[in-house]
Amino acid sequence: MKRILCIFQCALLAVSLCGCSLQKEAEESASDSNDEAKSLCAFTVSQGQLLDFMNSPSLEYLKVNGYNPLIYTLSADNHDAVIVEPYNDRSAWKREISDDDDAQYGAMHNVRTELIRKLGNESELSKLLKNAGIDGEIKNYAIVSTPQTTDFLWVELNNKSCYAEISFLGAGLEEEYELCFFSENEFKDKVFGADGRVIVNGTDLEDKAYVNFFDNGVGFEVIPIMQELGAEIEWLDDNTAKMVCMNKSYTYYSDELKLVEDSKADNLLLVLMAGTSRAAYTIDDKIVVDEYAMQTFAQLMGAELRISKDTLTATVSVP
Repeated sequence: MKRILCIFQCALLAVSLCGCSLQKEAEESASDSNDEAKSLCAFTVSQGQLLDFMNSPSLEYLKVNGYNPLIYTLSADNHDAVIVEPYNDRSAWKREISDDDDAQYGAMHNVRTELIRKLGNESELSKLLKNAGIDGEIKNYAIVSTPQTTDFLWVELNNKSCYAEISFLGAGLEEEYELCFFSENEFKDKVFGADGRVIVNGTDLEDKAYVNFFDNGVGFEVIPIMQELGAEIEWLDDNTAKMVCMNKSYTYYSDELKLVEDSKADNLLLVLMAGTSRAAYTIDDKIVVDEYAMQTFAQLMGAELRISKDTLTATVSVP
């Protein structure tokens, strides 16, 4: 009888331990799921990559093409703090920041934990979307940044994407940031703007040169504008061109936005510097530079660049 009772007690203990184990696994799974719901990825991409991304938005594209990828997770012990760590190697380093900290990591500037709580928590994010009149089941979301645009939130819903521009209002204000939601088409218009026109020495190039007025600047197709000014251009390969401007020779590296005056020791006139907004990108095989680079190119021909955003017109002319 004692032996039967002992076996019965052992069986009960085993069942109890098994139940505890299953409960623990369920709790850990729920915890992991909860942590996943409170994690927010952030990526930086170039202006050209942003165009590709918005033509076919996906989290996979950001993972493959984004740089400075980070993940923001609410601290399990302290919900007033956010843990910042690299997306690809989360064991490399880890930093905890609070509302009082200003941090600049990758795509996020002046990180605020209240922002992460709202954007990195799916239930809070759903409320924000609902308040903005946007319906749909959330599939993916991330913060994206480029040198030319404000940080923005991308949300993939069940059958569409939406975007929210993130504007930081500064410390000490009641609201430290604000979100402005846009539909996909609205945001494309805002970021990539509208086609403009360029007039070179009185001649309207019409469709011979791409000019685009976007949210934070103007993009110019540099080669036809320089040729209209009289520059002689010979391509040595897909990314390197020789340019003769007013009897001086230059080498232009389109993939690096680097311009070099030949036969001089200190000859670097233009270069893409890390952290600057100056960039070159390709759209339909058109090499596009921003207004700062275009001004530099125009000066090689003794010309000046003037921009009118009211009329979406750029004028390049020799005084």
